[in-house]
Amino acid sequence: MKKICIFLVFSLILACDSPQQSNEKKIPIDVYTTFYPTAYFAKRIAGQYANVVCPVPQDEDAIFWKAYKHPEIIQKYQQADLIILNGAKFAKWVRKVSLPQNKVVNTSKPFSKNFITIENATTHSHGDGKVHTHKGLDGHTWVDPHNAKVQAHEITKALCKILPQHKEQMQKNFTALQKDLDALIATLEQYQKTANNNEPLLASHPAYNYIARTFSWNIKNLDLDPQTMPTPKQFAAIQALQKKHPAKFILWEEYPTDEIAKAFKDKLNLTSIEFSPCELLGEEQQKQGEDYLSVMRKNVANLQAIWK
Repeated sequence: MKKICIFLVFSLILACDSPQQSNEKKIPIDVYTTFYPTAYFAKRIAGQYANVVCPVPQDEDAIFWKAYKHPEIIQKYQQADLIILNGAKFAKWVRKVSLPQNKVVNTSKPFSKNFITIENATTHSHGDGKVHTHKGLDGHTWVDPHNAKVQAHEITKALCKILPQHKEQMQKNFTALQKDLDALIATLEQYQKTANNNEPLLASHPAYNYIARTFSWNIKNLDLDPQTMPTPKQFAAIQALQKKHPAKFILWEEYPTDEIAKAFKDKLNLTSIEFSPCELLGEEQQKQGEDYLSVMRKNVANLQAIWK
């Protein structure tokens, strides 16, 4: 009888312990993102506790990538422990598939009332020949480091909910990331205080609306491909725009070819400046050890040519 009682007590202890053990996630957890910036944030915050995957191919645009054409990839998203979205309808494919909402974190939801809408955008194609339009919600939220901080915080909250036992370390990692983003903000605020803060600017692509609004940039958007020489008609249109908006600088997501940069300088007296939104980190950049933060630091440094 004594042996039976001991067995029952031991069984009860095991039964009480089992739910806690079963609820504890294996390390590392699987985290899937829809593009590079949120993948970088998740890796900085989670560290060794998560296997962070961004399956967007190197030759694809994260905005227009058709993930739904790859069922095996969608299945991996569905099986992940956490799915991180930029929000603001950035990744178009998300609305066409079924994702487990209890695993999804929409990182830009806290400032959704402040989303920017792009009006009067035309349907067009660039050098890749893929037809698209930028009309509708502007999803380039993270380009403004203020928004990036909020989005990283949403990722931190979601990770801490899944891995509460590692909450303290992940919050420390977030604090370190926040300090890095604050340093970018501090430099941008210094530029904002310069006498020529209202300098007219042009953007080759509508990727800078959020950061421009925050730091009061006087910017007009175009839609140009850094690898494709504009037509005489396009050059004429830009020249006409300069009569009302006398810009001397143009921001590019990727520095244009030498021939194109020279043409803009010779024909329009426009100096080309690279400011990469870092939607994707290229293979060459990865080989050189670059990451989201190093690219953003270069971007901010490149702006010194405008706000000296």
